[in-house]
Amino acid sequence: LPLNPYEGAMEPYVYQSLNDDLEPDGIARGDQSYPPTLPTSTESRPSELILPRDDQHRGEAVQQEAADGGSSHSELEENPQSAARDGSRNKVRREPNNDDGFFMLIEDPRGPEGRYMIRVLILLPGQETDDIRCELEHTHISRRQQDLLPEGSRPYEALSYTWGDPKRTRTVLLGECPYEVTVNLEVALRHLRLTDSPRVLWVDALCIDQKNVPERNEQVLRMNLIYEQAYRVIIWLGEESIDSNKAMDLIEKLGGKPKDMDWVDTSEQFQDLSYVLRPKDPSMLMAFTDLDDSDIEALDNLLRRRAWWSRMWVIQEIAYSSKATLICGNRVVDWVTMDSLLSRPDVRELNATSLRKMINALRKAYHLNQIRTDICQSRDFGVGSIFTTPSGIRLRSLLERYEDWQCSDPRDKVYAVLGLHGCPKSENLQVDYGNPVSKVYTHATQDVIYDICAGPQHGRQPSLDVICAAYRDEMRQPGLPSWVPDWSTDRRFAWCQFRHRQKILFSAGGKDRLEPLPPISASGILTIEGILWDQLSKVSDGISFFKEDLSQVELRKAFQLWEPSGLESMTYPTKEDILDVYWQTLLGGFDVFEGKRLDPENFATYQEQFLVWSGRKQSDYSLSTSGAAASSTDSPFEDLAARVFGFTIATTAGGYLALVPVLSKPGDRVCVVPTLEVPLILRELATLSGSGNTFTLVGPCYVHGIMDGEVMGGIEAGEVKKQEIDIA
Repeated sequence: LPLNPYEGAMEPYVYQSLNDDLEPDGIARGDQSYPPTLPTSTESRPSELILPRDDQHRGEAVQQEAADGGSSHSELEENPQSAARDGSRNKVRREPNNDDGFFMLIEDPRGPEGRYMIRVLILLPGQETDDIRCELEHTHISRRQQDLLPEGSRPYEALSYTWGDPKRTRTVLLGECPYEVTVNLEVALRHLRLTDSPRVLWVDALCIDQKNVPERNEQVLRMNLIYEQAYRVIIWLGEESIDSNKAMDLIEKLGGKPKDMDWVDTSEQFQDLSYVLRPKDPSMLMAFTDLDDSDIEALDNLLRRRAWWSRMWVIQEIAYSSKATLICGNRVVDWVTMDSLLSRPDVRELNATSLRKMINALRKAYHLNQIRTDICQSRDFGVGSIFTTPSGIRLRSLLERYEDWQCSDPRDKVYAVLGLHGCPKSENLQVDYGNPVSKVYTHATQDVIYDICAGPQHGRQPSLDVICAAYRDEMRQPGLPSWVPDWSTDRRFAWCQFRHRQKILFSAGGKDRLEPLPPISASGILTIEGILWDQLSKVSDGISFFKEDLSQVELRKAFQLWEPSGLESMTYPTKEDILDVYWQTLLGGFDVFEGKRLDPENFATYQEQFLVWSGRKQSDYSLSTSGAAASSTDSPFEDLAARVFGFTIATTAGGYLALVPVLSKPGDRVCVVPTLEVPLILRELATLSGSGNTFTLVGPCYVHGIMDGEVMGGIEAGEVKKQEIDIA
């Protein structure tokens, strides 16, 4: 990207104490000739990953200031203590009104014109066994993205880490006062501490007063700026393990060491992004096929199983970093090496069964790198975004994309993606840790329905699709209206891919635009127009367990309990073969291997696989001696337990088969909503008025035979009619 990620990375930053006459300038992120040159040496230890000397960058900062119409070099020389005079370098004093007594209030978080005030942590030098001693200072960052640090601000590195078990703590010293932090943070600070000079860091747990809700709200809004304007983002993966060094070695072998890289002209591929770092000789890189099982296990342990890869906030932290460095124990790998590994053409070809674990190991890292590259391109060069559709960036795609990432505060499932969302924020959706989870999730869902956050250059496209991600669940956050998804829940095992793909699969409610907009009352009642088409008469017991090592025999027995009694003698309303209807309903109408609707041309193959899988027919290739048939390894029924976990088979009063949420009950209504791709299961609520129009949403469903607008076609024929429905 515009700056060589390695220039000056290994040269020491000379810390200036508060009493020194000369204060350091900001770091320039400005002009750089193409292609930049790499340094001759990139070997380092974690303690050497510190900021460059100010005098090296002073000229660049001055040139950039002059280009922006700011101060000239001579002006800086005449005012060497301007930073001290404007108050941006005040040491933090104890604030007696604060419960903890460590944080001087940030009285003016917006600071001078064009700046925001933050705290930085001064990690004081010490020997390996010394106590961790720190001080806090106030400094400023720019309000604008892609900007320089303001003149006189303290250059800093931002730490990206996991908080860890809150019950396991150690004590660090802030000034002379003891302060409890988790073991993981204390170990990270111990690894990063220098022996001979202070180190300037931004660490959220220590630089934000977590008990001061207004300050926390304000600082969280600036997270993208804090990480973007950091000289480097340090990613702390944790302490060394038995195979972590091996994994770090493999990353360099697969991605190439920085000294073996060069700037490559990619102008034919990207019109605006002309140069990227790539290995000089890709043939020298280790091939994925050369990896043995222990290699893949080591990479899996480092790149998937460590908690950092599942933490919600790291998405924003790595996405906005100008430089990033991975540290595990005493080993260091620059993110440029990770980018090279994850950008290899053969990464996309990792589809062999033997490499499936490798795919899982790289999945999170690949996704993070894609986000980082995308944000850099869309922000700096105007290249298209992975979050961009013909109608612009959608908040819903961000909320759904990261549902399986973790955070200790469930509100952060929404707040952590706001920094990635470049479109205007609504008045409803502001960072406020004083609001309960239910209010935050309701406001987010309301904004998605009305498409409030669409960019000004794109027309809004209101849609009810998001309510298909809401379903009745024993683990739901308390107080949520039934139509609001619980964004804190990992729904990977609950037909989760269905709602991502439903636009290209089904059109049960037709394809018209959502007009008029459905009203949402102050009490959280969503009013829609819908067709109460049928009701459930029988509901099978759901699979109440999920084990990766569950045998196919056990699974088969479980699914046999789903089959409606007398299935093979039933006549289906659409006159289709009942066994074909049943296996299509089990699969939710979706071909997991092709990523599309089940293709009638392949029905014979699917039917054969179903007959073998269900034990109705012996496979010609079975080596089983237990009498249970074994199905083909590429059968879509092999992973059925994972795909339908949370759902079950039901029969409607009209004789239709459906795949419905496991908490559905006989008497629940099947509702077809205009514009909605899939039907909904609704449960009627008793009301004081007795109107019978108030329901709770149980969840989305698949009903074989009505997924292509068949019910909507009955409106003109007078067979069905729309009515107003309240969903609480």
